[in-house]
Amino acid sequence: YSLFHLPDYDLKQLISDIYDILKVNGIFLFSYQIGKGEEMVDEPYLNEVGNKSLYMSYETNEEINELIKSFSFEEIYRRLSSAYR
Repeated sequence: YSLFHLPDYDLKQLISDIYDILKVNGIFLFSYQIGKGEEMVDEPYLNEVGNKSLYMSYETNEEINELIKSFSFEEIYRRLSSAYR
């Protein structure tokens, strides 16, 4: 569901796997962070388990459009909201 925690090199493979297992007319919902690049960000909710940061990967709308179209997914809805960082 949250694609922004995957490195770019894993993202395309994940989308390919989802395409392979999704039923005909199935729905694939996901979220991503608009931007470019990657970084580790502070995550206060992880402090309970000893981690203090979380991996984030950012994609542009154009990159996401190309990715979903390359697997013949049909976009049925998109909502843009302001960034958290």
